[in-house]
Amino acid sequence: MKGFICYQVTRNDVVKVADYTLDSKFLEDKFKFRKPGAGMIFRASIDFALNLTKSWMIGDRDEDEKAAIAAGLSFMPAEIWHMRFTPGVYEIKPSTPQQVEFLEGIKLN
Repeated sequence: MKGFICYQVTRNDVVKVADYTLDSKFLEDKFKFRKPGAGMIFRASIDFALNLTKSWMIGDRDEDEKAAIAAGLSFMPAEIWHMRFTPGVYEIKPSTPQQVEFLEGIKLN
């Protein structure tokens, strides 16, 4: 079923997969599982022991950003994430200081 598999990618390129297909009816009823609902994010935060206040969501659609906001996550457009190693990327696509800190692993202030 589309929309019931969750992937987590960390800085160390570790990928974890959770398949919520069996719980889909319960999750649809309780958490608005499909974006822009934040149900999958909340469920993943429990399953993967994530601190949502320190987590980021990378996405390429308006629904992705809305889901991140609904869950209280920081959001970054996928094009900034993809262009991370392109020289001058931060001039091409404006980035917030928080996005640069996240990508570079440094504190700007």
